[in-house]
Amino acid sequence: MMNIRGIVSAIIGGLLGTLTACGQKAAMPEGQLLSIEYTESGTMAGFKYEGHAEKQADGSVMLRVSSEAYGPLVEKRVGQEVLDSLRAIIEEEKMYEYKSHYEPSFEVLDGEMWTFGAQFEGEQTIFSGGSNAWPAGNGLRRIRDYLEEIYDGNIVVAFVNGGLTVKTLDTSTRDKGYLRLMPANPDFKPIIIDAEDQFILQGKVTSIHRDTRKF
Repeated sequence: MMNIRGIVSAIIGGLLGTLTACGQKAAMPEGQLLSIEYTESGTMAGFKYEGHAEKQADGSVMLRVSSEAYGPLVEKRVGQEVLDSLRAIIEEEKMYEYKSHYEPSFEVLDGEMWTFGAQFEGEQTIFSGGSNAWPAGNGLRRIRDYLEEIYDGNIVVAFVNGGLTVKTLDTSTRDKGYLRLMPANPDFKPIIIDAEDQFILQGKVTSIHRDTRKF
């Protein structure tokens, strides 16, 4: 999570909006992205989604993604390329120009809330949030999709309801409230993962070595 100094900087930056002290439009932070977090929740129903990636002291990146629909999707150390890709999305979508808060011009009794935060080298931060209103563009959707699809289509090692399995991860059904682990053998049925299942990705398979020697 962001440290206290980063949070304070984020709040101050949010209060200032997307303008610098000189009245100029905010620019993309030059430093390396250190952490990013995106959350969604119902204004009355509570937690719906959380995605978080943070650089660790050893140079790796801890990635955590969970959803109300299917529980923990990813809790894994990944490479720096994940933060680099997320930084590229922030720059392409000009998410550094987001306002501190978005809300509709009319009262909504229920709906959705979201928060987005990013911390860069040099104590530079971006912080934004909203209730039933969103910034223009596809930045938030791209961030969420990227965090969820890092393992999509890959052969993964997953912990499912007390046991390990090796299958191909299919996240294309996530909007329906479940994921699928696809077997290599078409005679077997996919494993369906929903909110009732205990599911944690242990990692992805990067290579397979087969010993063809005859004994």
